[in-house]
Amino acid sequence: MRYVSALANTLLSPALTLALLILLLISGCVYTAARQPSILTGALEGSRVAVFDTSKDSCELIDIPDAPARAFRDYHGTVHLVASHYIMRQSLGPTLATVKHNCDVAYNSHHDPNPAHWDDSTWLDSFFSVDGKKIVAFGHMEYHGWEHQGEC
Repeated sequence: MRYVSALANTLLSPALTLALLILLLISGCVYTAARQPSILTGALEGSRVAVFDTSKDSCELIDIPDAPARAFRDYHGTVHLVASHYIMRQSLGPTLATVKHNCDVAYNSHHDPNPAHWDDSTWLDSFFSVDGKKIVAFGHMEYHGWEHQGEC
């Protein structure tokens, strides 16, 4: 607000400055009122179901859940449950309660030793799709310099 006031004082008349500030305040109030968060209500149904047991279901030592579990449904109706790691596998099935862990690697980090490429160890997370065919995700990338010869 200080910047707007300083700019208005140097370029505009006092009446126009006041009108501009009132308009900014009103628009801010309207924007704030329109952005009130909605409250989600509901109840969980059914009992808890273990869908992955590291001691029984891991495909290799590094096959561990290392990020919050996320799920999406593809265009075939298959549920993909992912608790990502930089070598990512997924659990697949018709429902969340019936998914089975799959040993096929769905995503493998590139382990690029150049930190400027931002492509070392990546955990895919927060999946989104409009049509269930093209899936996009945010990725969390870490640079593991100690794993690259001469970097750390």
